[in-house]
Amino acid sequence: MSPTLSPTKKSLTRRIVVTATAAALAGGAFTGVASADTTGYTDPVGKWQGTVTHGTQTDQINLTFTAGGKVCLTTPISAGTGTWSKTGGRTFTYHLKEVFTDGSGWVDVTQDNTEPGWNAFTGSGPASIYDAAGNLLATTNATSSLTRTSWSSSGC
Repeated sequence: MSPTLSPTKKSLTRRIVVTATAAALAGGAFTGVASADTTGYTDPVGKWQGTVTHGTQTDQINLTFTAGGKVCLTTPISAGTGTWSKTGGRTFTYHLKEVFTDGSGWVDVTQDNTEPGWNAFTGSGPASIYDAAGNLLATTNATSSLTRTSWSSSGC
């Protein structure tokens, strides 16, 4: 016979189950098939969303990495393409040319990244900003923090 739980214990039990389920779905200790397919996976192939900070400004970015070594970037004001490569077990680098959609110039971006798990990475590196004529306007260090949104690299 099962013990009868008080309403308080039932509520607490429900919260624990919901919290454990949310943690598992967010990449915590989950023993289902999805975890078996992704444990230890450190290639950045897929779609990512996050922020990049340069100076005092922080912007939203979307990155897509393909298995063939291509990287695509989109932001509300720019788009770019380039290449990426693994540099270690949980590290990779990418280099791309980001072009402003208003035609005012472009940015040469290189980022060295660390992927502590299969669902997030952080990076930093130089960003050189050019006007439309190709004149260097500024160089800054950019830092980024992104979270995986999809394992698919379609659209890049």
